[in-house]
Amino acid sequence: MILKKIIQLINAYKLSIIKIFMYELFYMMRGFRGNSFNIYSGQRLTDNIPCPYFFLSRISKFIKGNNINSLIDLGCGSGRTIFFFNKEYKINYFGIEYFDRSYQKCRKLFENNSNVAIINENFMNFDFLKIENDCYFINDPLKSLNEFNNLILKIIDKNEQLNKLVFLILVNVNNDKLNILKEYELICSTNKGSRGFYIFSNSKKNNEVQN
Repeated sequence: MILKKIIQLINAYKLSIIKIFMYELFYMMRGFRGNSFNIYSGQRLTDNIPCPYFFLSRISKFIKGNNINSLIDLGCGSGRTIFFFNKEYKINYFGIEYFDRSYQKCRKLFENNSNVAIINENFMNFDFLKIENDCYFINDPLKSLNEFNNLILKIIDKNEQLNKLVFLILVNVNNDKLNILKEYELICSTNKGSRGFYIFSNSKKNNEVQN
């Protein structure tokens, strides 16, 4: 099963796989942690494949350059993404993880970091109004387009209630899943093979409301 997934990833990244691999090797040699992943057999969730360090290095530069003070990772797994960002940029981080094994690993990883909170909960049922954040990180956790849209609509609804500038970072989503954000502004993106990341902002939506 794992070998099959590795082959799928190689096919997905195509010619970029060498660059992806070199970034993985570089950061793992530097001691970056939270690198485990899980293969799920269910029909609802995608496999827990960590976001490539090649992507994280570019997203981190965006976070540092846009006055982001708090980030929430929906489906944080064993904590790889938050660990990377926290090494680069000290802000408040929240990780929501449903599976107990991944949650326990992630909680232990950050037990000495007062700026990181890891929550064992289903993010589909989580009340986002509990958390003051201005950035969402979503490494496509849902197979169903309808469920993904419901998650994004929940975030959009919260943003409209708070009327504040927020950013959404989406990793490894297909084009069909981007349609739900047509009223948001695409700030930047990158594609490697059939995968990539997209960063959206509600700045256009906020300007429409204010005008």
